[in-house]
Amino acid sequence: MVSYEEYCQAVQVIKEYKLQLETDLDKLNTEVNDLGKFASVTSETKMIETNCSVRLWNLMRDYFLTEYDLDSYKFYNEIRVSDLSKISLSKFSKRRNAGKGAIEELQELCFYGGVNLQP
Repeated sequence: MVSYEEYCQAVQVIKEYKLQLETDLDKLNTEVNDLGKFASVTSETKMIETNCSVRLWNLMRDYFLTEYDLDSYKFYNEIRVSDLSKISLSKFSKRRNAGKGAIEELQELCFYGGVNLQP
């Protein structure tokens, strides 16, 4: 026979396990949803049509405006994913707000677009 204390302990373990499963499911759903972020991107996709984060967008815009002396109009309307091959990863990573997440997102965007970054 199970005592009342043992029963309460078992119920507590089950509640903790349920919470752990819900947390793991949320993490998995987030990862799965992020996988399709750039799935439809090709090298000819305009940058404005990509689903990149605002931080990455601003970093790329500033990079092209300063390194290649483009105006904002050309960046918004003419830059395509294939143009990311002009980006030097070492220069890009030294820019303000270019953290690990932004660099990983840039690399992922280049991977799906079939573009190689410069070292």
